[in-house]
Amino acid sequence: MKPMKRIVSLIVSVLSLSSAYSETLPVEEIVSIPASFTEFIGRSYDDCPNAPDWCLYYENVFGTVYHPELDENGNLNDIYYSSHDVVKEIIFHPQSQATTIGQYAFCYLAALQSITFSQGIISIANYAFLGSQNVSSVNVYVTDLSSFCNNQVVGQIRSRLNKLVTLIDSDGVEISEFVIPDGVESIGASAFNNCAGLTAVTIPESVSAIGASAFAGCTGLTSVTIPESVTSIGNNAFPSSTEIWVPKGLKGYYQNLLGANYKVFETGTQISTYNNVIYALDKDSHKAEAVGVRDNTLSSYSMPKQFILSGVRYMVTAINNSAFKDCQNMTEINIPLSVTEIGSYAFSGCTSLTSVTIPESVTSISDYTFKDCSSLTCVFIPSTVTGIGKNAFSGCIGLTKVITPDITAWCNISFSDYFTNPLYYAHHLYRDENTEYTDIVIPEGVSGIASYAFTGCSGMTSVTIPSSVESIGQRVFSGCTGLVRVEINSETILSSHFMNNIFGSQVENYITGGDVTRIGNSAFENCTGLKTVTIGDGVASIGNSAFRRCSNLISVTIPDGITSIDDYTFDGCTCLTRVIIPPTVTSIGNYAFYSCSGLKTIIIPEGVTTIGGEAFNGCSNLTSVTVEMETPLTITENTFTNRANATLYVPAGCKTAYEAAQYWQDFNIVEMASVVPGDVNGDGDIDINDVMALVSHICGQTPTQFDYTAADANGDGEIDINDVMRVVDTIVNQ
Repeated sequence: MKPMKRIVSLIVSVLSLSSAYSETLPVEEIVSIPASFTEFIGRSYDDCPNAPDWCLYYENVFGTVYHPELDENGNLNDIYYSSHDVVKEIIFHPQSQATTIGQYAFCYLAALQSITFSQGIISIANYAFLGSQNVSSVNVYVTDLSSFCNNQVVGQIRSRLNKLVTLIDSDGVEISEFVIPDGVESIGASAFNNCAGLTAVTIPESVSAIGASAFAGCTGLTSVTIPESVTSIGNNAFPSSTEIWVPKGLKGYYQNLLGANYKVFETGTQISTYNNVIYALDKDSHKAEAVGVRDNTLSSYSMPKQFILSGVRYMVTAINNSAFKDCQNMTEINIPLSVTEIGSYAFSGCTSLTSVTIPESVTSISDYTFKDCSSLTCVFIPSTVTGIGKNAFSGCIGLTKVITPDITAWCNISFSDYFTNPLYYAHHLYRDENTEYTDIVIPEGVSGIASYAFTGCSGMTSVTIPSSVESIGQRVFSGCTGLVRVEINSETILSSHFMNNIFGSQVENYITGGDVTRIGNSAFENCTGLKTVTIGDGVASIGNSAFRRCSNLISVTIPDGITSIDDYTFDGCTCLTRVIIPPTVTSIGNYAFYSCSGLKTIIIPEGVTTIGGEAFNGCSNLTSVTVEMETPLTITENTFTNRANATLYVPAGCKTAYEAAQYWQDFNIVEMASVVPGDVNGDGDIDINDVMALVSHICGQTPTQFDYTAADANGDGEIDINDVMRVVDTIVNQ
């Protein structure tokens, strides 16, 4: 504290202040606030002349009250008087009863450099020190050690002034070592926040909780011992540079309480140096963990599996949090198999590190381990790793290769988020140094693929998923921009509504394997990149909206065995030009082919008994409809919307019935006589002769003209190799 020069001792009580209102007291450099004054009422910013008592008190102590005025544009025109340039220091009495300081209470004291608060203040309002920007020294009296552990004044100073705080006793002597009295049960949030002069604190066994930011900003606090009684520690309770010492055997427990930023040591551990690296030595277990470096210029380090110090052999088992953090000259490090744990931030900021191999003894990679290793190009992750922590590779912008020998193990790694996976930066996954995974086959037996497993892997072009897979996590294939082919053998996955979210919109070809028996509702909905889909023969049902809004889907073959095409199945598939409905289908649902504007022709097999409302509404280019039912089905006005411009092919002898049927009658009706699609030569049989005639026609080797509906065996409006395949399939299944 500064010497008490030219102090105005305001020993007047609140009750006697009224007598002082009529005269202005002399303004001095140092102003002392008496213990009897209880409250500094906030002032109205633009109504000071009518403000309550503190405004008048302020006027008598510091001179004429500050008056803000509005200029012609409505902006504040700051007016204050020379008396505001006098006051340099404000000192509250150590036993002050004041608890609150209102808004604008000490505003625009341009010369104010130092404030000493009493311990009892619990609230400092916004703008209390507005314009008093030259304050450089803030002190707080500590008059009761026990109650100070839950004081609020320090936290209020942090919020309103954002200044470093010096703790002083009643005599004005700085407190650098704070001994918390036995019996105190908790240390409140921000209780010692920004007390940079605090170099030591003793926490008794009675304390069970330490609040958030309790000692944040206490940069002089290099080491703290936490007793076993503490069971709760808030966020950022200590500066991250503080060494935290905990009871033996409880390192993991307190590490979880404190978080990844902290180095935690067990009591009884000895700190020693070996080959320029600092180790924490446990003399009981003869284990050592790397905790730091003596020389930050370390360029290359081969960590020993074991070493001898003072005649004792120690096994190196861990790399502690931040052990090699910011070793910017380090280009390589060799980690021995003896190491089982690599802590958070262990290599963070090692900007020259180019490659690293995680040993098989390690099972997890902690939060921020390789954060900002911008030169890291390659990382080897063994099959033993089961988890990678938050932002472990954040900022590794040079990473181009991730090596893992086991896809099964990779599928089971737990990633904290999208950015945790090193593939987000590297984009390429390798089996070994030279073999990249591009066509990935998930091994049979894998039951699930963890969230984010392949996120960002743009080097992947295809993936095959076995029937054993029952679940796929969030964004597994997000960012796999090179992925164009997916083969799915898992019925469970195809029951999902999120195929587009899992695989992305760029996949062009989906194949369902023989183990799939059902394609679930909305399974491929909004897969806008999908062009072709091959549905396996084992599929017995397709759920509603299964391919809805697959706007680039060109072709789909529905296998025999499917009995219904559900509501909205192909709704919005505007590029769909070819679809084969098998004879096993008995119903076509509402809006099943709604807005399939690219569809030109459709064959509705004999077994269909119902066609839903608006099933083909919006199929504006549909010019050929073939129905194999002798009796017209009931349809609505909107089932087909292009009836006048389309030809309806009906069975022989059924033209009259269709001409009399509502809405069917609007078509240009043509009777198919005895012609059967596929009976190319018209001999009444579908056999090898039809195949040969069709091939000859396609190749232009015969002038023979064919009946359109007979040669177009698959009903897609074109005569091509697909019709040959359809005829062959018919022969095989006769």
